[in-house]
Amino acid sequence: MNQARAFAHTHKHSEQTAPPVVDEPTPRAVAVLRVVILCLLIVPLPARVLAAGRHSTAEQALFAVLLLAFVALYVRNCVPADGGRPRWWPWTLAAQVALAYVPLVVFDFRTWSVGLYLTGLALVFVRGPWRWLVAAAFSGQDLFFGEWSTTTLDAVYNIVWVVERAVLVYGLVRMAEFARELIRVRAELIATHVARERLRFGRDLHDLLGFSLSALVLKSQLALRLVERDPELAHAQFVEGLVMARQALTDVDTVAGGYRGMSLAVEAPTAHGILSAAGVAVELTVDVGVLPADADTVLATVLREGTTNVLRHSSARRCSITAFVEADGGVVLTLANDGLRFRPASDVGSGSGSGPGMGLTSLLGRLAALGGTLTAEAVGGEFHLCARIPGRRADDPVPLSDAGSAARAHEPGSSA
Repeated sequence: MNQARAFAHTHKHSEQTAPPVVDEPTPRAVAVLRVVILCLLIVPLPARVLAAGRHSTAEQALFAVLLLAFVALYVRNCVPADGGRPRWWPWTLAAQVALAYVPLVVFDFRTWSVGLYLTGLALVFVRGPWRWLVAAAFSGQDLFFGEWSTTTLDAVYNIVWVVERAVLVYGLVRMAEFARELIRVRAELIATHVARERLRFGRDLHDLLGFSLSALVLKSQLALRLVERDPELAHAQFVEGLVMARQALTDVDTVAGGYRGMSLAVEAPTAHGILSAAGVAVELTVDVGVLPADADTVLATVLREGTTNVLRHSSARRCSITAFVEADGGVVLTLANDGLRFRPASDVGSGSGSGPGMGLTSLLGRLAALGGTLTAEAVGGEFHLCARIPGRRADDPVPLSDAGSAARAHEPGSSA
């Protein structure tokens, strides 16, 4: 127990290397940039014209208040919203138009020329063909007032000047929308990654710890039965149980840190010993040589799951474990036992119900990642679990990490 607590404490406080931070526009940075650019875009022209003219102190104060109100409302109208346009935008746009033209009762258009910036809001708010009609009307308004466009060249220059600023305003608003969308998509990706990691954790917890804990329970039960009748044998069972407990701790480390390599050749004798200790007569024939690491790990996982299911879900008295390499390089692993208490073979991949089918469904994903198959069926009064991985060229390996990703893609909604 102290070892388990120490292990958990170590993992809880272990430092992890943070991923590199990539410079990118955050919503706050975009908002600050938008305010600064809009102020620099709108304020200088009318302020310069006001300073060059002769106006009373009252007119200057009124001008400053109106300009401040126009800029504040303009900034507010350029704030992106979830629906694409701010709430009450028709009223705020109408107020913006009123602030652009009502002060012309006091000031001339050359002094109060903020209406030139309404083209940008037309691009932001108006949709469909009306967008271009309204934007064109606002862009050519000086042709009506005649303050700036004294010649044809001046008129063309003025229209281009207005369109440039309108495009800049539209770009600022769209950039803010893209920044918000980036945050949303990133949150979805993080949630997806967390969900996949939970599925991996649950699957590996079942596949790796299920075998070790089942063996530990078996050894403990045997030791309790023998403690009075044969203390030496009971002690031996306790020692073996301690070994399985340490193996379980190692498996916990594996689940916490990610997938690890396993060997069919190593797991086969362990399965033989565990089943024999449970009173099951075992025939073991494993002759596969050196397998690719990914195939070796998946087949060892299948063997663990099959052995665990025999211990927990069947009343088998005989069990055979056979593994061999086919002529085309494919590897076949078969577990057969006489304890028929599994679900029908048609339910193995359905993910419905409880029992061994859930673990076998997880194995289906692992094998599918390598192009393999898994079958579970009753044959001649015995239950057969057969896993096959096709052969492949030595120069065409499948990385273990890719196999794990593909296996997660084949998993059902519930963890193993």
